[in-house]
Amino acid sequence: MSISEKELHYEIKKLKSELNIQVEKNTYLQEMLDQELKKNQMLLHAIPDMIFIIDTNGTYLDYYPGKNSEPYVPPSEFLGKTVNEIMPEQIAQQTMDHIRKTLSTNETQYWEFQLTMDDKLLYYEDRYVCLDHDKVLAIVRDISEHKKVEKEYKKLARAIEQSPSIVVITNSNAEIEYANPKFQEISNYTVDEVIGKNPRFLKSGYTSEEEYKHLWETIISGGVWRSLFKNKKKDVGYYWVNGNISAVKDSEGNITHYISVQEDVTEQKKGEKKLRESEERYHNLFEHANDSIFIIDPNTLKFLEVNENAAKRLGYSKEELLKLSVPDISLNNQKDKIKNNVKSLSKTSKLLIENFHIRKDGSIIPVEISSRLIEDSGQKIIQGFVRDITDRKRAEENQNQLLLDLKRSNEELIHFVYLASHDLLEPLRIIASLADRVVYKNKNTLDDQDSDFLIRIVTVSKRLKELIKSLLEFSKVQSSPTSFVKVDLNKIMHDIKINNEIELKKKDAKLVFQELHTIDGNPDQIYQLLQNIIHNSLKFKKPNIPPEITIQSKEVSLKSKNNILKQYWEIHIIDNGIGFEQKYNTKVFEIFQRLHERQEHEGSGVGLAISKKIVEIHRGMITANSSIGKGATFIVHLPKNSDVK
Repeated sequence: MSISEKELHYEIKKLKSELNIQVEKNTYLQEMLDQELKKNQMLLHAIPDMIFIIDTNGTYLDYYPGKNSEPYVPPSEFLGKTVNEIMPEQIAQQTMDHIRKTLSTNETQYWEFQLTMDDKLLYYEDRYVCLDHDKVLAIVRDISEHKKVEKEYKKLARAIEQSPSIVVITNSNAEIEYANPKFQEISNYTVDEVIGKNPRFLKSGYTSEEEYKHLWETIISGGVWRSLFKNKKKDVGYYWVNGNISAVKDSEGNITHYISVQEDVTEQKKGEKKLRESEERYHNLFEHANDSIFIIDPNTLKFLEVNENAAKRLGYSKEELLKLSVPDISLNNQKDKIKNNVKSLSKTSKLLIENFHIRKDGSIIPVEISSRLIEDSGQKIIQGFVRDITDRKRAEENQNQLLLDLKRSNEELIHFVYLASHDLLEPLRIIASLADRVVYKNKNTLDDQDSDFLIRIVTVSKRLKELIKSLLEFSKVQSSPTSFVKVDLNKIMHDIKINNEIELKKKDAKLVFQELHTIDGNPDQIYQLLQNIIHNSLKFKKPNIPPEITIQSKEVSLKSKNNILKQYWEIHIIDNGIGFEQKYNTKVFEIFQRLHERQEHEGSGVGLAISKKIVEIHRGMITANSSIGKGATFIVHLPKNSDVK
């Protein structure tokens, strides 16, 4: 079948039309493709990331530079080369590990690494996306600035976390979003307990609502509010803070948060309270003290401050007294002494003296002045406490007079006892002698009863004679002047041994001593002290057992009555006699006290009393330790450095 020319012409025209449509369509598509390509190019150049196409061997196939980003080396040096050739070994190895994992899992891989470029440490973030079965798209972002900001942020965060100040951050609705550990430590609230809450739950009522209104007006307007707050703790109690509160705004000036930085001043407030209370107590003590108190300028000696007692005692008003100085209330002949006292005070900082003050009416009162040189607010001042000692001086005069009277009376009494005792000896001697003579002369004519009476008279007379002699010895110790020298105890014991040789042999007694010390004392009295105790040991020996007496000495440290440690000589006199019950350890030193019947043991009961008196004269102590049947130990303590002259 043949096609006519007309039909052919029509088909050609139709084909041309379809071709034109296709051309227009292709042109449109090309334009769209060009626009899309151009847009993609613009996007590629706009993003900050660098983009690399890398094959499975790690070869760089293509590269798209990121905005303001530079590769590790110029593209001409790395395109066509492998990662192992360009990157440091460790980074290249990790890069290849991530490329292989991306291709094998078809999952995006992330990692960060750092490189040093021109002595500058740079940080990068890599993302690997599977592009084909043997290619990946490596998107590399320079995060150096981000790391720097992150480092600064962490540093700031650590500073806030470790800050000694309380830091609280709220959102724009004043709901707490953050509270640092210091807040938790001071308030006892945990973060979980306060997040989302308005800080008003901390109110204690100390800050008024009017002040809170001003606070909000200030911070909303962009100002900083500074104030002292008293806040409630979670449990019982409060804490004080000095707080700074301000708003945080975004780039457009809108308030996004509020931040409060607070310094805990609880201890400071407690200290201020104690200081106020102390100042009040000081003021009350100062004004109501029984003593006069003066605050004095050490250079001019003018009164800087005085209390009411000082003014009243001197007869001035406070205003009048504050116009005067120390010399104005002192005797004329005391001015040089005052200067010397101030000099001494500058060296010792403390001074205690007695002086006289002149009252406004001219009368003079004796005073005791206790002064201290102290520093107050950088200025040296003298603080003087003055006590009127008129009554004390009068009492001292009366006491001194009483002591003189007592001493005179005591001396007279001792003298009387001595004379009376001495005068009694002669009549007793005569009575005993006459009774002896009567017995001897009439021994053949006297009956037994009369003879017994006369013998009793002689015995009692002799006993009374011994007692009077003991009293004489006791009074002699009381009245003898005491002068101390160095006393060698070894020599004293040698003399006692020689002078008691007959009695020691008679009783087969052993007296043991060696290497005794030299002490301060009165030689005669020390001799009598030891002689009396040794004689007591010989007298109270055990039947049929030879007495053994040991004397020892050593240096010891003892506390005195005022708790001061002093050095003493400690002397032990130890015997093996019959002993006594410990409850009598003080009674044995009392005059005329006896623990045994006279028929058992002779004696006047004065010897140990004399020993005790001698020890007291030497400002020492004497004690005794004993038990029945186990002997006795007499312990004497005498001061090593005696101040008795």
